[in-house]
Amino acid sequence: MNAMLRQIPSLCYWVLFSLLAGMSLVQASDSAAPKRAGVLTLTSGDSVAGQFCEVSFPTTICWQGKDFTRPFEFQLSGVQRVQFPAAEEAPTTGDCLLELHGGDLIYGNLVSWNPSWIELQTAQFGHIQIRATALRRITFLDEKNNLLLPGMAGIRKWLGEKSKWHDDGTGIWTDIKQAELTRDVGLPERAIIEFEISWRKQADFVLALGVPDKTVPLGNNVGWRFETWSNSLNLVCERDSVADLTPVETLAQPDRRIHLVAYLDQLKGEMTVFHPDGRPAAELILPKSKATNSANARPLMHSAVRLVNRRGDVRLEQLSVRRWNGTLPLDEASGLTRFELKDQEELQGQIESYQADSRELTLKVGDETRQVNVKELTGIEFSGKPVPAISTISLQLQDGVRLSGVIDSFSADAVTIVCPHIVEPLRVPYQSLLSLTVHPQPDQPRPPASRLPRLEIGQHQLPGALIDGVEMEDASCLVWQPVGSRTASPLRRGAAGKVIFHETVKPPSQSSTSGNGRVNEPNNMFAKLFLQKTDRPTPGPRKTADQLLHLRTGDKLPCTVLSIDEEGVHIKSSVAEATFVPHDKIKALELITGMTLPDLNAAKKERLLTLPRLQKTTPPTQILCSKAGDMLRCRLLGMNQRQLRVEIHLDEMEIPQDRVAQIIWLHPDEIATTGAAAMPSGNEPTPPEPAAASKNDEPVTPRPTQPEPAPSALESAVLVQVLGKDGNRVTFEPREVQGGTLAGTSTILGPCRYELKQAEQVIFGKEIAAAAAVLPFGQWRLQAAIEPLVAQDLPSGGGDAVSSPLIGKPAPDINLELLQGGRFELSKQRGQVIVLDFWASWCGPCMQTMPLLHQMLHEFESQPVQLVSVNLEEPAQQIRTVLERHQLELTVALDIDGVAARRYEANAIPQVVVVDRTGKVSHVFVGGGPGMIERLKAALLETLAATEK
Repeated sequence: MNAMLRQIPSLCYWVLFSLLAGMSLVQASDSAAPKRAGVLTLTSGDSVAGQFCEVSFPTTICWQGKDFTRPFEFQLSGVQRVQFPAAEEAPTTGDCLLELHGGDLIYGNLVSWNPSWIELQTAQFGHIQIRATALRRITFLDEKNNLLLPGMAGIRKWLGEKSKWHDDGTGIWTDIKQAELTRDVGLPERAIIEFEISWRKQADFVLALGVPDKTVPLGNNVGWRFETWSNSLNLVCERDSVADLTPVETLAQPDRRIHLVAYLDQLKGEMTVFHPDGRPAAELILPKSKATNSANARPLMHSAVRLVNRRGDVRLEQLSVRRWNGTLPLDEASGLTRFELKDQEELQGQIESYQADSRELTLKVGDETRQVNVKELTGIEFSGKPVPAISTISLQLQDGVRLSGVIDSFSADAVTIVCPHIVEPLRVPYQSLLSLTVHPQPDQPRPPASRLPRLEIGQHQLPGALIDGVEMEDASCLVWQPVGSRTASPLRRGAAGKVIFHETVKPPSQSSTSGNGRVNEPNNMFAKLFLQKTDRPTPGPRKTADQLLHLRTGDKLPCTVLSIDEEGVHIKSSVAEATFVPHDKIKALELITGMTLPDLNAAKKERLLTLPRLQKTTPPTQILCSKAGDMLRCRLLGMNQRQLRVEIHLDEMEIPQDRVAQIIWLHPDEIATTGAAAMPSGNEPTPPEPAAASKNDEPVTPRPTQPEPAPSALESAVLVQVLGKDGNRVTFEPREVQGGTLAGTSTILGPCRYELKQAEQVIFGKEIAAAAAVLPFGQWRLQAAIEPLVAQDLPSGGGDAVSSPLIGKPAPDINLELLQGGRFELSKQRGQVIVLDFWASWCGPCMQTMPLLHQMLHEFESQPVQLVSVNLEEPAQQIRTVLERHQLELTVALDIDGVAARRYEANAIPQVVVVDRTGKVSHVFVGGGPGMIERLKAALLETLAATEK
């Protein structure tokens, strides 16, 4: 198997290595920081996270995978790229930037210059010598900060829907349709923009330069846009009444990436695009429009860039911006050198000498000789045809330095590269490295799509084979042999992922689309309804076993249930050794097998699964589903062959077993907790301070919250799960892989042996819980009701209107029981302005503000305005007592389970929501006090006037 997976190494690197051996070594300064994890990507597009290891051969990369115990050894020719996380701010050092033919970039200070060599003092490598014929351009860096954006530094300074994007340190990427990000990079009138974008499948994106901030839609008349159309990249720009486009390049490259340098002149309406090695790619010059043809007209210019993923996936790996003086690189055939001075003067000639002490260049300009100090220069542009050079890899450093050449060696902490235009080999610590890119050879074929099994861990996948192994103290028995690696490695114990042998068909939903299932309130009245017979016909079950026990891992166990007690379920099964299964391992029990779960609409299911604040200390532990499709939340105390004994609101009752079709277990460690205040998503234009109503308000004080639940046994155990071709799952503690069979032990099933040729997937670690969570029963998990904060208001202030995402949208419907009897259904109140006041008796500002609110609304008695006070999860008698004590007569709706508060994002109270006569939210106020009352009054007058038009 190993021989089949290895790739034959190329010997060309050895020739270069021998020619370059013996040279003196110059190294970048080492850092004492520990090694950083990066991502190695193969030419197939597959990848693995980890870090470099020392290796004896320059044609091999030794890579210690993050989730593996031993390193892999990949041939360099089989690697596409190694990428490390970008530093938050990587400073550049030196007073000039040298650009070489081939795209290399080096920062430093000029030391000496003669017709053959330039000596540079660098912070990374000390003194180095560069061939003069390799120079393409020198840019002098001054206090004007020519480098506006040295490189990528994560997603932090980007604006937009950040939740749709990922920042893995090696770039920002997304696979969500129409996701976009915008960053203001201070783009000047003239700029040089370098960018590198990659994708996994089909490229379909837009990179726009010179756009407004994120609040302005990216229309056809905004920015210079690099757009993908089918298999081509095009440059498009529209301004006023003129537009133009030009193709840039085809996207048939095997490495699925583009790397371009754009010279943009927004004032003239021109852009010229080059490849990093200086090859021209495209040019676009907009024709003059009538609006911009006058002498005083200036086109509208913007300073931001925007990336849009129209579909598929896109990754932005590099973006840098620097000022440009407006002159393009010289024609290589001219043989001249152009000198750009700060006073806008330009000279063309030759360099005769350089005096390091005075920093003066002696220039031959025509028949004249001229002295120019480098402090007077902004740049020097060189012509001349580049000298051919052998280069098999490129290194990008954190500070923007880029080097190309051949590998000399990989040590434990650095890579040494021999650059064809630099005398000394350069030693680059891995700590300073941003990326290593292997240049594909012209005759190197693209690897065919692999049909071998593949290992998936997070975003990364590796095709290969699962070979024999034995469980060890620090290593799993799952040993992976990747394609292209000379070595195999066991997975670490605790790693999470899956091995896919065949693509898995998604599990069918257990529900229909009727939405007629009934959610019933957990009280004694519903218990009577649950027990009564129904005239509705029930679907006939497909009898496949006596009963079917669903474990939390997703395993299904045919069995006969003998009884249930406080400890668990007693069973008899022909496929399991165990006769008892504890509650914490069970997810569901089908008493009638093959009968589908009732189909609930989203609102009903949300209400059933929302845990009220008052029940947090004693949450329900089961949901019962009757034959007729009714559902009851309760605590199951026991079951025998005739009946179930349950507790509902501390009252015990008995239910005949023949009325129950399914039982779903609700576990405390599955509860989706909701914090006291919602975390900002990063999409808000101006996110409100959590619950803070006014700058004069006192600090927000949270109500006590329950401690976070401990990790479940499922998440902490070292388990594997085999998903068979028949759709069944078997979960156990692994012991060994031998001869294509995975063996281990299950506490319920006993000894387990599974032939891998019958498997769809082998899932391991925490990925088992993730896989089980999307199964039909796994999706039934309690979610905690919102724990609101108290917005303390001073007498001098009042709750400000907040920029809630609800404003301008249809108000979420609520259907709540009224304290006085009957129900309040918001959707039936069209034509009236509804004021929803979210409150609780334990909230001091709520009780202080309610009389003021009630009094103010008397002024609107003749108007179609209705106040509804929405109480959060308090008993009816307690509410009556509070209202009597404060002598308030209010319409009170009972949000007994916190669902209404969740829908209206009532993370802090008091919160007042105004719903206009068309059913849309017009205003949201958080906090109380006289100031809020005045602002609410103005908002009601505005809302009434707007809906009268």
